[in-house]
Amino acid sequence: MAKYEAHPNYTVKYGDEKRKTIDFDPYGKYETSDKTEISVLNGLCPKYVTCVEADKPKSQSKATGKQSKATTEDNAPSSADASDE
Repeated sequence: MAKYEAHPNYTVKYGDEKRKTIDFDPYGKYETSDKTEISVLNGLCPKYVTCVEADKPKSQSKATGKQSKATTEDNAPSSADASDE
């Protein structure tokens, strides 16, 4: 199961000729267990939709850990940034 947030009443159209829709509620929230919907919504993250909670597959736990470490290092202020203040 995954939970997402977007603008209130946000609608995503997908599938053959855009015949299927995902409709967010008036509070901008949506929950799903459908793998196709999760794939579609994850493709829109983080620009249009935010994933606030998701079941994580066990096979991706190592990749996620490496990514988190890289993100932390990239966000750390460098000594050059500190000298500009």
